[in-house]
Amino acid sequence: MLIDVILADGFSMLTTTLILEALRFVNLAHRRKAFDWTIRGVQSQSPRASNGFTFAAQRSFDSDAYPGELVFLNASYFPDAAASAELLAWLRNAARHGAWIAAVDTAPLLLAQAGLLYRKKATVHWEELGSAQERFPEVDFCSTGVEQSGRLFTCSGGMAVLDLMLRLVAQHQGDDIARYVRECFFLKDAETSLFVRDRKLSLALSVMRQFIDAPLALEEVAARCNMSPRQMQRRFVAEFGVPPSSFYTALRLHAPRSANAFMPCRSRLGRQISSSTAAGIGEAMKRAQPHLHLCDRYAIGKYDLRAAPAGRSTRMFVLGGFVVAVSSRSALPSSQSASVRRWCSR
Repeated sequence: MLIDVILADGFSMLTTTLILEALRFVNLAHRRKAFDWTIRGVQSQSPRASNGFTFAAQRSFDSDAYPGELVFLNASYFPDAAASAELLAWLRNAARHGAWIAAVDTAPLLLAQAGLLYRKKATVHWEELGSAQERFPEVDFCSTGVEQSGRLFTCSGGMAVLDLMLRLVAQHQGDDIARYVRECFFLKDAETSLFVRDRKLSLALSVMRQFIDAPLALEEVAARCNMSPRQMQRRFVAEFGVPPSSFYTALRLHAPRSANAFMPCRSRLGRQISSSTAAGIGEAMKRAQPHLHLCDRYAIGKYDLRAAPAGRSTRMFVLGGFVVAVSSRSALPSSQSASVRRWCSR
């Protein structure tokens, strides 16, 4: 089976490695080249991964090249930079010729731009989910790991690629080969997905992600999942080792940036954290600190912003619906203000 692995600059090395290793394990099981793949760079013959590693592609992307039977499209950062008219036309042509297409991480956005996901269910990397839903209302983007619509697969990236590959291998090579590939990845239990096995708990996570900016009460989350709050508490502690309140707070702290994520509006901010003063904002940040071990990407506790006097001109920033910084022209030392500005611009 001929396979094209298409890499856009900024692609994820993790997802690419998982794809190639799964294909290699299939060949190992057959003792022959059941899968024959060609790696192509979209922008160049040396696509650069998000970790800085430069991949030596076998060929550069050629819009006139006939597509393989199976196409893996891998993009992570800057997917729009890869969205050339030639690539989108090539994807449409591959779909017309009956190719199986699997888009990983942010690559589903390219399929949506090509018009291949119209009125179909799809998934995308969680950081792009909100913007994808707004940008492509005709596509049913959801927060699952893998979605299939006919011969089109979309995958949210990360370790979800393993579920994608196992599903593809099972469909093209049979359950026995898929089981072998699973064992090669040391995933022994054939019934165990890499995601949360508890369906109600998985639904609770989806509800929480859906209501990041305007969080629901935990009782409402439990009701939407047909659980009592006490049942939800036990399941979260058993699965994640933390209560649902801590997990929900961590999700909000780790929410992705979007175009309207920063809101320098004191009244809106005050409604979100029940305080419109700098001191109150500092207390809210202090309350958030115990949950930061769940999302150490944002070191909010690094700055002591409670010192900003309430009476002075302040500017408040919100990231994913939660306070991440507050600065005042005269409240903070210049060195600390500069540090805050640098941190906010990351």
